[in-house]
Amino acid sequence: MTSPEHSTEPGPGPILVVDDEAGIRRIFARALREAGYDVVEAPDGVEAVEIIERQAVALVLLDRTMPRLDGAGVIRAVRGRDATRTLPIILVTALAEIEHRVSGLEEGADDYLAKPVALHELVARVRAQLRNHASLQQAIEHTATERRRLAAALSRVQLDGAPERGARALVAELAPALSLDSLAIVAFMADGRAILLGVHSTWPELGSPGGPLNPELAARLRARAAEGPWVSRWATTPDAGRPESSLEVAAVPLAGPAGPLGVVLFGNRSGGR
Repeated sequence: MTSPEHSTEPGPGPILVVDDEAGIRRIFARALREAGYDVVEAPDGVEAVEIIERQAVALVLLDRTMPRLDGAGVIRAVRGRDATRTLPIILVTALAEIEHRVSGLEEGADDYLAKPVALHELVARVRAQLRNHASLQQAIEHTATERRRLAAALSRVQLDGAPERGARALVAELAPALSLDSLAIVAFMADGRAILLGVHSTWPELGSPGGPLNPELAARLRARAAEGPWVSRWATTPDAGRPESSLEVAAVPLAGPAGPLGVVLFGNRSGGR
């Protein structure tokens, strides 16, 4: 086993090293501490699960073959809990055959190391898994934040009264909450017309709220809505200083019992920035 380069990188939290061989645990723990991480140790799978249930750990460095509870059992216990479902796990084993590597990943491990382990590779893989996990957590938190913003916006909308008034209130709240440049709600009428119920920001191609869309555009939107959601780019009326302005538009049909009742258009500007 070769030693890793020294690093002063601060550890994001304790790493749990699980191995029934005390000497290997000490070597791994020392390498990780020298790299700046806090470390806790467990001599078998049962104690590892108890530690994980008792305290938060950043990553598990897990031996596959152990008494009482093996690596596969620990993985099942970790993945079975909501609080640790995404906890990074690196499986370490003396079994180097490809089938054991594959089975370890299929059991739920995020990465795999075969003994003898080069310590600089061990530290590098730990860092990579922690980076990936941090990115995943940021994405989850961002999604949760967006959902809270959306829920708050919807709670402010008053849908009583005329449909046009409700639609205008809806787009006025949703567009800022979703960070959209443009948002529009279009209703399909029984006579074939399409009416712009509400729009956020300027969207000259759609006309004025309460008015009908261009018949050709209305027919095109109705036909596309019957096929389901779609994404397209709309060339828009040029803005001052932005002659190549366009909108990236995501369209979501509003389903009805006999076909789409309308469509919601979500637009973000591209080009000419």
